[in-house]
Amino acid sequence: MYSPIALCVGAIVCIAAANAGTTSQDLKTGYIVGATPIYQQMGLAIGVVTSAFIIGMTANGVAQNLTGGVLQSLTNERNNGTLAFVFASRGSRLSTFLTRGVLHVPTAGLSLISCLLTATLFLGADLGPANWGAVLACYGMMAVSGMCFALCGGNLAMTVSSFNFVYYGMFSFFFILTGAIIPRSELPWGLRVIGEAMPVTHALAGLRKAYNGAGFESVGGDLGREALVALAYVAVGYVLFRIIEVYQRHTGAYED
Repeated sequence: MYSPIALCVGAIVCIAAANAGTTSQDLKTGYIVGATPIYQQMGLAIGVVTSAFIIGMTANGVAQNLTGGVLQSLTNERNNGTLAFVFASRGSRLSTFLTRGVLHVPTAGLSLISCLLTATLFLGADLGPANWGAVLACYGMMAVSGMCFALCGGNLAMTVSSFNFVYYGMFSFFFILTGAIIPRSELPWGLRVIGEAMPVTHALAGLRKAYNGAGFESVGGDLGREALVALAYVAVGYVLFRIIEVYQRHTGAYED
């Protein structure tokens, strides 16, 4: 019950200990250039808080918007009684399946922009060192894998009556296992293994490097692994989608 709290406290203590060592050097340098110690401490605190939360929260914002939008779209097909029309149409099933996710990507992009603007304008985040080409590539791949994961889980949303159960269950996986909030190195071995198969995990690792100025040669492996995760989820999700179609055609189930 208290494990997440313990991990958060441990992370805070770790950051505090690391900054204790650098502070002594910063104060010496500040004295030489005539800086005021209190403002140095305030700047250090702001930097720690923003760097700890901004990258993780932007990643969670992209995942949350995509997951909620895709699941709501597929849930509405069931609740509004239109699922039978979807399966009776002559259109491409793959196109029908993918469009339930693609149309929500712009919303995730707007969420990302608002998060970055808030961090820059109100929290004073310094995004200068970022390699923006690599940063945008990581966010883009994160959106693709998050969409594929949501489409895969959306099959469950079409077969159960509780949207909230599916949504909060999926988002909990994002929150705990991807490293967006809790460092993956602090998780038990089994959860770390599961996290490897989660969307966002690998792109987020690359994103942190890209914000520190790393280029595509450093984040390319992370992007490749994220792409494989996305392909796996969209493949499994599409197979499940067709299975549900066959079952619905034979039984008329999944209609409220």
